[in-house]
Amino acid sequence: MLKKYFNETGIALDRIINKLLRYQKYQDLIKLLKSSLDNLKEYFNLSRW
Repeated sequence: MLKKYFNETGIALDRIINKLLRYQKYQDLIKLLKSSLDNLKEYFNLSRW
């Protein structure tokens, strides 16, 4: 299911996360993860129906 989400949205979170970690942008990483989790939650809720 996650693979389908990432294919449909075109988001490669692993690349973004690695870039933020490399440049020590921890606050941005936390914001990104929170936003991504919210998006995943919404996506899964919509895809159930």
